[in-house]
Amino acid sequence: MSNKCEECLPGKFAERKGQSECEPVPSGTYQDGTGKTSSIPCPYGHISATEGSTECTPCSKGEVASDDKTKCLKCKAGEFNDQDYSVQGYSEEGCKVCPGGKYSNVEGVEKCHECVAGSWQGDTGQTKCRTCSPGRFTEKEGQKQCVDCQKGQFNPNINATKCENCPAGSYTTEEAQS
Repeated sequence: MSNKCEECLPGKFAERKGQSECEPVPSGTYQDGTGKTSSIPCPYGHISATEGSTECTPCSKGEVASDDKTKCLKCKAGEFNDQDYSVQGYSEEGCKVCPGGKYSNVEGVEKCHECVAGSWQGDTGQTKCRTCSPGRFTEKEGQKQCVDCQKGQFNPNINATKCENCPAGSYTTEEAQS
């Protein structure tokens, strides 16, 4: 028969005096010390999926922890998360929407893709880019809008990256000609 009280091991705690056993810390929390009276919530971007955890696991880039900190959730299409929760100094922003000129068409990405030249996206949080209509173009990637062809130029195609000069013997006095 023991004549002394035992300290709770890591992953367990005894909240009240007179307990006959230590309880495992709940999922979403951890305890890495001995003889403790409470659990510690997992830090932002970290989880513990099981009871009795002695540490929390960081979520991967493209993910964020659930509100109860028991699982990592992928960012939705149209969103991204570039935070590395395994290193100090991360922000607590979570998933962010893709800015204009960019998109993500799958879940769980760490960065958004730029719209290719000839396409655009003016809205945030989008899953695809829009095509430039005939008479309009974008030369560069990541554009938020298409540009009209100048007077004296034309473009008959969608997704154009430039406009052509009117051939000799022809002209146009209006912009955005197709």
